[in-house]
Amino acid sequence: MASLNLINWRQPGFRHQLAIQKKWLGYCVLCITLIGIVYSVSYQPLVKPLQQAVLTNQARLEHLAALEQRYQQAANALKQQQQTEQANRQQISVLQHFISLNTATIEDLQLQDLTWLPGELKITGTYQAIGSVKSLAASLRDAWQDSVVNVDFPRNGYFSMIQRDEPSQ
Repeated sequence: MASLNLINWRQPGFRHQLAIQKKWLGYCVLCITLIGIVYSVSYQPLVKPLQQAVLTNQARLEHLAALEQRYQQAANALKQQQQTEQANRQQISVLQHFISLNTATIEDLQLQDLTWLPGELKITGTYQAIGSVKSLAASLRDAWQDSVVNVDFPRNGYFSMIQRDEPSQ
């Protein structure tokens, strides 16, 4: 019967073959180690500038992110300022319209107090005809599209009018 043990460990030639393979294995390990050393020595100078470039680019990206955030804040502030200016222009035009209306109906109305706050206009005065007060209230409603005008007649010949902006829905 054939032996399954194909290698005879007791033969001196086999020990010699193992010694040769051990020697070659040692040379291979030495060569791989030398190649690793050469690789690390030769490519390390290339890696450091790349690492520095990565760090520089990361710092630039952080700087650009900060710039973008400041730009967004400035854009939001500018938008808010433009909205405020537009609202102020609209209220100035309404006040001009109101003054022109008041000068046109000067014989029927006499203003005693005109108080303007953002979002509210309060007018008090005297009148000779109720129709002129109602005309003034209608003109204010027409001038401010999204507003409510409340008219009160506290006593005979006097009126009080409050115009308030309604929040846009």
